[in-house]
Amino acid sequence: MNLEIVTFHFANNYGAVLQAYALQAHLSQYGNVEFLSYEPEHLRKLYSLNPFSCGIHPREIVRRARAIPYKRKQFELFSNFRKNDLRCANSDTSDIDLAKNIINKADAVIYGSDQIWNLGITNSDSIYFGDYVDKTVKKIAYAASFGADNDPNSISQFVKKYLNTFDALSVREQSGVKLLSDNGVSNADVVCDPVFLLDEDCWINIARKPVENIPENYILYYALRKDEKLIRAAKKVGKDYGIPVFSIHPNGDRSFMIENKLHKIGPKEFVWLIKNAAYICTNSFHAVAFSSIFKKKVVFHGYENGKGRVESLLSILKSPEFFYKDEKGNNIFDLEKAEYKGLKELKQQSIRYLKDNIKPKESV
Repeated sequence: MNLEIVTFHFANNYGAVLQAYALQAHLSQYGNVEFLSYEPEHLRKLYSLNPFSCGIHPREIVRRARAIPYKRKQFELFSNFRKNDLRCANSDTSDIDLAKNIINKADAVIYGSDQIWNLGITNSDSIYFGDYVDKTVKKIAYAASFGADNDPNSISQFVKKYLNTFDALSVREQSGVKLLSDNGVSNADVVCDPVFLLDEDCWINIARKPVENIPENYILYYALRKDEKLIRAAKKVGKDYGIPVFSIHPNGDRSFMIENKLHKIGPKEFVWLIKNAAYICTNSFHAVAFSSIFKKKVVFHGYENGKGRVESLLSILKSPEFFYKDEKGNNIFDLEKAEYKGLKELKQQSIRYLKDNIKPKESV
């Protein structure tokens, strides 16, 4: 079979590229799997090093220009990961006609994971909703998300127009099932994030130690939104135990980083840092997800629109001993003591969903 994946694998974001890698790796057992390298122009500009790409205020242009030395190596590592570890059907394009021709050569198109149904991110680009696909091509959604930025009337129109034409639907949040149901689209499944489709050994095999000097004992700070409470918590754990704090950000944005700042961290280095950290202090879902894979100690504080997924994952992992306040007064999730039965069952359900639905579409 020829399978095409439509997702945000082009984003310089650890979660985006690693979930893409995991989904492709898992699907490879069914045939040839490639990504549609379709990148809307507004998102292409977002991840550009060109300080003039977004036509913004002169002060912001200067700030972005000054950040180029910090970001250049980081962006190169993301680019190399896509080039060497992700199989793409084409060179990057914003041409909808070219994208249409590519996806219609596939036996099935997999939509997801990530917030591909967030109209605020895609600027209401209908290609993410299965538009332009011939009836002979199977359309399957895997762990797709609506996010939290949609206008209710607009998203309702998109759901009713496009998503009832899918052969199989699954989302990554229970809220997605409700949104679909409220708009007359039923029988959607909730499945696990693609990173859980791969075993721990698979992630260990791609992990790579950063070229920067990292001590044996360290705290990893990774925040997608600036959070003073999380910053204080990370610094306190470091001070209480005499452990240095190292921070990262996928775009190399120093305003989101504290103490020891690392600027040469690609997807593989991200996995290594999670695996080897003494503590992970984060508000990122994928940082918590990988922490659960490697059974690490986590300090978590989520921002309002982003904490639901983490809280849902932590509720699946909940056990009598995995959350505690240590002798220094720090709130810790010890994922080595978590209960993994529920997550393993969700993984098996997700694998069955893909196995049952990825087969050639019958001729009409």
